[in-house]
Amino acid sequence: MNLAGLLTALGEGTGQGTAFTAVGDLAATGSGATVESPAALHPLVVAEIALRRPTGTPVIVVTATGREAEDVAAAIPELVPGAQVAVFPS
Repeated sequence: MNLAGLLTALGEGTGQGTAFTAVGDLAATGSGATVESPAALHPLVVAEIALRRPTGTPVIVVTATGREAEDVAAAIPELVPGAQVAVFPS
């Protein structure tokens, strides 16, 4: 399943769309950033950052639990076709 269109829809709205644009703009400049969001949005935020970074540039995500890391890792390839994801257990 390809969910890449979901990011486009989120970026076009107001409120959360503005937040997604701001996160993406930070990512595009290569600036480090700390982003906090509800767990359900983590894959979407990570995907937005990954899409704005130059191809091949890694995005490092730190989660509170191994389960959360696995959930994010499973969703990223659906949001960013061709993305490679690795999970390093604690």
